[in-house]
Amino acid sequence: MDPQPQKLQHRVNLTNDQETESTQSHIQEGQTFETVEDLLRHDLANTPLPSSIEERLRKSIADSPTAPQPWWRRILGK
Repeated sequence: MDPQPQKLQHRVNLTNDQETESTQSHIQEGQTFETVEDLLRHDLANTPLPSSIEERLRKSIADSPTAPQPWWRRILGK
């Protein structure tokens, strides 16, 4: 038998084992969140908003009409 294929197979097995260990370490290091809202808050805190999107959002908010006062505030003057 030729020893070369065994060496190659051994290298492939080592590479697969290393990838599995790396993947498992990433899974173990991950965070768990109790609710989806917690996940979204964490993502918001750790993901910067691109400046172009931030500018468009500010402009859109500034251009949006204000909500009319409720009827009870108009009557009571509050």
